[in-house]
Amino acid sequence: MQVFYLFKPKVIQIKQKHKANINFFYKNTRQTSTSFYKNTRQTSTSFYKNTRRTSTLIYKNTRQIYFKWLNC
Repeated sequence: MQVFYLFKPKVIQIKQKHKANINFFYKNTRQTSTSFYKNTRQTSTSFYKNTRRTSTLIYKNTRQIYFKWLNC
């Protein structure tokens, strides 16, 4: 038993295009999400490093002042 379709190649072409568009959209969204995640992770680590550095500086300065005051 044979089944004949009218406009069979057009249907196949539309399906392939649609599939390609979906894959392309998925790749783009995945790329943007990973880049956004990387950027946020980078900024958070840099912010953490900066705050840690400033806190250590403040701690060192106060300790120095305290020791100077004790020596006087």
